[in-house]
Amino acid sequence: MSTSDPPLIKGGFWSQEKPGTLEQCHLRIVIRPYNVLGILLVQVDVASESRTTPDNDLQQSATARFLVEYNALDEFASHLEQVLDGKREAAVLSGPVFNNMLGRF
Repeated sequence: MSTSDPPLIKGGFWSQEKPGTLEQCHLRIVIRPYNVLGILLVQVDVASESRTTPDNDLQQSATARFLVEYNALDEFASHLEQVLDGKREAAVLSGPVFNNMLGRF
């Protein structure tokens, strides 16, 4: 995992004229290394769809940023796969936040 090319999941309205181009993003999840201790920074962006206008002022959105460990990410990946297979209803990414380590590295 690198900071210059982090893992990314995104979805929304994809362009029909330019395949592979996202015209309006509704979900984006990016995971980056946070420190030398192996803590990861997760950023999740969600937005409502706006079919009548691409004006961002009319689109509702929220961003969440939080820290996780690799083992929490592995568990989330396993649960997400089960959701996609219809064997589980939800996948939750959570983990401890080490406040005493945040300012050290």
